[in-house]
Amino acid sequence: MANIILDFDSTISSVELLPEIFKVALQGNKKADEIQKQIEQITSEGMSGEISFPESLKKRIDLLPLTKDHIKLMVKHISVHISPSFKECVSQLAEHNLHIISGAFSDVIVPLMAEYGVFPYQIHANKFTFDDEDKFTGVDVNSLLTQENGKVKVVKSLNLNGKTVVIGDGFTDLQIKERGLAEKFIYYAEHVQRENVMSRADFVAKDFHNVLQIMQQLDL
Repeated sequence: MANIILDFDSTISSVELLPEIFKVALQGNKKADEIQKQIEQITSEGMSGEISFPESLKKRIDLLPLTKDHIKLMVKHISVHISPSFKECVSQLAEHNLHIISGAFSDVIVPLMAEYGVFPYQIHANKFTFDDEDKFTGVDVNSLLTQENGKVKVVKSLNLNGKTVVIGDGFTDLQIKERGLAEKFIYYAEHVQRENVMSRADFVAKDFHNVLQIMQQLDL
C-alpha cells in the first residue's frame, strides 16, 4: 500500500474550482467578463509557478462576491465535471492511503467526494469564512494551504510512512516530489497540459486507469 497525494482541480475535476465559483457568483454582474479574464490570468500564473499560490489566492479572493447559496450551487455545478475515470477507479485508489490536497475549497470538495467514499479527514483544502450575518469575509488564514509551499507543509504534517506518489497537474504538486516528500510525481494530463510542469514529471497519465497502470508498474 502506497501513500497517494492527489490534486483536485484539473485532476479529479476537469475544471479549476475557483474560476467556476466566479462564474456562478458573477451571474448578472455587469463586470463579469472583465473579472473572469483577470481570474483566468491569475490562475494561469499561479499554476505555472510565475507567482506564489498565496499571492494567486489572495488576488482572486479579493475579487469574489460570494454567498453561501453560491456554494450550494457549486457542489451541483462541479459534480458534472468529475472525471469519469476517477469515478471508475476511486475504489482502487482508496485501497491505498489516499489524501486529496488542494488549494481549492473544502466547502465544495468534501460534499462532492462523500459520494465516492472519500472521508473529510482525507481532504486537505482551504475553507471560506463568513461572519455572523453570513457575509463572505474571505479564506481561513489558519490553513497551511494559504501559505507559501502550503502543499509541502501539509504533506510534512501528515508524517507519512512508506512510499508516496503525488498526482496532479500543477507546480505545487511537483514541489512535493522535488522537496523529497514523494518518490514519484505523475503528471495528470487528461484535462490540461502545462509543459513546464509536465516535462519535469516522472510519468504522464492520460486518465486514472493510466495512473493505476503506472502504479502497478512501480509495484505499489
